[in-house]
This record gives sequence, structure tokens and C-alpha cells, in this order.
Amino acid sequence: MVSQMTGVQETQPRNGQAARAQSLDRRQGSVTLAKGATVGLIGGLVGTIVMDLALLAMHRTIGAPRSASFATIGDAAAVLCSRVGVGLAGGTPTGAVLHFLIGSGLGVVFGGGLARIEALHQSSRKRVVGLGALYALVMSQPLLAAAAITLRMTPAETAKWYGISVLQTVYGSVLGAIASRGLPHDSIGSVIARLGVSVHSVCTSPRPVRCPGSRYGSSLPAG
Repeated sequence: MVSQMTGVQETQPRNGQAARAQSLDRRQGSVTLAKGATVGLIGGLVGTIVMDLALLAMHRTIGAPRSASFATIGDAAAVLCSRVGVGLAGGTPTGAVLHFLIGSGLGVVFGGGLARIEALHQSSRKRVVGLGALYALVMSQPLLAAAAITLRMTPAETAKWYGISVLQTVYGSVLGAIASRGLPHDSIGSVIARLGVSVHSVCTSPRPVRCPGSRYGSSLPAG
């Protein structure tokens, strides 16, 4: 009877410790929405800058003005705003501001979604990078189409405009790379929690073992 009570007393602390460790593991392992959005914001800004550098190089190669894409974005936004009675100056400055706002916003959405979906932020870095490239390519299509329709581009202009969509994968790849490194696959807290459970299991096992910190200071007798 005494041995049964002892076994129950040993099992209850072990189960309680394991439950607390599992709860801590979930809290520490889960990435908050705020952190995901912050990492996505940084990734979106860096990705936009890298994409712009590639865009400038492409414009120089084909002989187009360096600010052509910014001007197109600004002019399209000005036309759309005028249709709803809002005055907005078009051109390069407006386009550049909108360009970075869109890049940052898409990064925040990506980072937040990655943080909220456990299966995604636990994925390999290579998969997250590929997901970022696909995300940017898909999300850019409505924006490119809106500009082409609003400005009534010719088929040749539309083809040239859509040609820059390839660079969206550059933006997305950089975004995914930063997000995969900013959202850890494992946390220090979860490792410590699992280590604590292992030590407790060893110290409460029926085999004679020496437990650090035990009040007996020596090996415990078998139960």
C-alpha cells in the first residue's frame, strides 16, 4: 500500500512538470504576430531595395529611363484617385513612396501569416524562400494589371510592364530569406523546458541515480 502511494506521489510531480514544460514549449515556440509583422516589415524594405537595384540595372540594359517604373506607379495612382475625387500628384516621387509602402505592406502580411501558421514558420529556409518568391509573384499581378488598365497601355507597353514581374521573385526571395532567419525554428526556452523534463525524469526514475540538488546528496534507493 505504501509503495503504491509512493508511486502515485512520484508520478504526479512528473506529470505536472511535463505538462508545465509542454505549456512553456508551446508559448516559447510560437512566434507572436507582432514579431512576425516586424520581421516581415524589415524583409519587405530590404527586398524592395534589392529589387530596385535590379530594376535600375535592367532599365540601363534596355535603355529605359531609370525612374520609368516609379513614374508609371505614380501616374496610375493619380488617375485612380482622380476617379474618386481625390487629388494626387503623379510622377516619380509619388510612385517611389507608394512602391516602398506596398513593398513594406506585403512584407508585413507575409511575416504575420508566417508567424501565425505553425506549419509554415517551422518549414525549412529553402521552402520559405520559395514561398516568398511565389507570394510576391502572385500578389503583384493585380497591381500590375491595375496600372496597365488604368493607363490604357498598348500591347507592347503592357508586355514591357509585365516584364518587370520577374523581379518580383527577387523581392520575394529576399523577403523569404529574412523571414526564415528572423522567425526561429526553435527557441531557447523550449530547449530548456525539454531539458528540465529529461532531468526530472531521470531523477525520479526507480533506478538508483545521483540527482544534483537532491537533499539526500547521494544516490536514491530504488522505489
